[in-house]
Amino acid sequence: MSLSRYLLAVALAVLATALSAGTASALPPAVGAAPTFAAATSLSNPPGSAFSVTTGDFDGDRHRDVVATTSGGVVEWLADGGHPIALGGNPTRSVSADFDRDGYDDLAVGDGGNAYILRGGPTGLTPAGATTVGGDLFDLAAGDADADGDTDLVVTDVASTGAPVTLLTNDGHGAFAKTPLDSGCASGAIAAAIAPLVGDARADIAILCRTAQLRFLAPNGGGVFVPSGTQPTCGGVDGADLDIADFDGDGAPDLVALCSGGRFSIHLAADALVSRTGPTGEAWFNLARGGGSVPLRVVAGDVNGDGHADVVTNSHGSEHTAGVATGNGAGGFDTTSAMTVGTRVAFAGQVDDVAVADVDDNGKPDIIAALAGSPVVQVARNATRIPGVSTGEAHPGAYVATVGAAVNPDGSATTYRIEYGTTASYGHATAALPSGGVLTGTANQQVSGALSRLTALTSYHYRVVATNAVGTTYGRDRTFRTTVVPPSVARDPGITGTPRAGSALTCAPGSWTGAASFAFAWLRDGSPVASGRIYTPARGDAGHALQCRVTATNTGGSTSATSAPVVVTPGSCVVPTLRGRTIARAKTLLAAAGCKLGFVKRVHAKVKHGRVVRSTPQAHKVLSAGTRVSVVVSRGPRA
Repeated sequence: MSLSRYLLAVALAVLATALSAGTASALPPAVGAAPTFAAATSLSNPPGSAFSVTTGDFDGDRHRDVVATTSGGVVEWLADGGHPIALGGNPTRSVSADFDRDGYDDLAVGDGGNAYILRGGPTGLTPAGATTVGGDLFDLAAGDADADGDTDLVVTDVASTGAPVTLLTNDGHGAFAKTPLDSGCASGAIAAAIAPLVGDARADIAILCRTAQLRFLAPNGGGVFVPSGTQPTCGGVDGADLDIADFDGDGAPDLVALCSGGRFSIHLAADALVSRTGPTGEAWFNLARGGGSVPLRVVAGDVNGDGHADVVTNSHGSEHTAGVATGNGAGGFDTTSAMTVGTRVAFAGQVDDVAVADVDDNGKPDIIAALAGSPVVQVARNATRIPGVSTGEAHPGAYVATVGAAVNPDGSATTYRIEYGTTASYGHATAALPSGGVLTGTANQQVSGALSRLTALTSYHYRVVATNAVGTTYGRDRTFRTTVVPPSVARDPGITGTPRAGSALTCAPGSWTGAASFAFAWLRDGSPVASGRIYTPARGDAGHALQCRVTATNTGGSTSATSAPVVVTPGSCVVPTLRGRTIARAKTLLAAAGCKLGFVKRVHAKVKHGRVVRSTPQAHKVLSAGTRVSVVVSRGPRA
């Protein structure tokens, strides 16, 4: 059983709890639409047979990759096709998780008495050694058994006397220390699961014996796993597999045990893990199947988008199908007759194993089958008319982020929301989008939404969730990290130097917090005239107000601040042409030219009364700034 299945189960629990909050009715939720699947298609397959199949993001491209165990090794399918990886021996089941916390999913494979580890990386999986356990390994379960934040393994021995189970404790770097455990099974231990099941929040180990008995190991005060109880499952048949999901929407992990004869039993935490009663009054459910088929693998997941955990199994034998039983959110399933639950999905050969994952990134869980013979692996893509959704890129700032997505309404009015938080449990969500409307049509539509009130320099998980009348679809989980806070100004910029034409001025940036770089601009009467830290005013700047504007930038954004204005004076006195000007106008012209009005003498002249006759010095003379210029003003002609 893969860790990804458990995380999917936890997500289902959160959704089911939210849907049921505040509801007074004791009636069980209704089963959603019957899931449908397109005809199975083959991956690019090498020759041979597959024993098991699992999925994970092994190359870090945020898409689900497929891995099958085959004779002598594994085959990994990335975006560029299939890649055989030799291990030797005869690998059996496998499980994926990020064992070394490097952001890439890794793979653990049972092979004889060894548990092989293949490390994920930018080019996919690479063999990274093995832990020798001994015996005949059959199933591997992943989970944090010792509550240290690392993903551990439990492996079962299907054949050895005493049916030992081995706990492989992860050191956080993908290396494992082994601790033998006594399963208590009278014969082989067929499957295991890790989850908090018995009594408290600490992880327990559930073991399914070959005799179809469930046995539980719980940690004692010293962290040693000891027997803590047993439960019968499907009656007098053989056990086959285990998985974890929240089948009744109470937020607690429950168990599904698969047995031979097409039976499976449901064990709810709310019922102290006692088997639920099926439609025939027995403590199990029967899968719809054909003769000669024996289910060996069970996977829990919401394949029809109704928020309830469903059960998917293989049909090992002549039937060439996978069985799907849709849950009702109360520990029950769709009933197609008094004796059976579920429907079947066809494949091209004997189905040795199944996995449930969204392999084409549209939010709809598909069924992947490992087949005995060529083709090795086929995918039945989910065609249920729930929305398609693909979580897109996030563009974060310090306190906000914009998230994109592609949403396909698949023919029904659809809304979407963005769930986000500092863990993959999210905890926050936007209101339904688009605001006040719906999406329609049958094609992908590019959409977006804004997140606010975020914390700077913090990592967030997010996903886009789409809902229509048929059901709800969850886009893949992605992450972003908010940026630093944009710079802030503590003291405004200032201008140093003498503000006169021809004299260089310097912009002092002021005092800032968090600035990585500065850009400078000069404004004349509020309009930009130049850039750079230094500016030399021209004669045309005389009489105008100059300011410098500083823009401080870091990875979180930019902030601008502006200095107080200074008025530019001329750098010299260039005597303007004053003849014919009034005294008032002459005074203005002199000031603009860097001069001052000097002695005024009034005489009779032919020039119009009150107008300047001449100046001393004369026009166009260049003098030092502030020089006084005397003028003669007409009193008009003599009478």
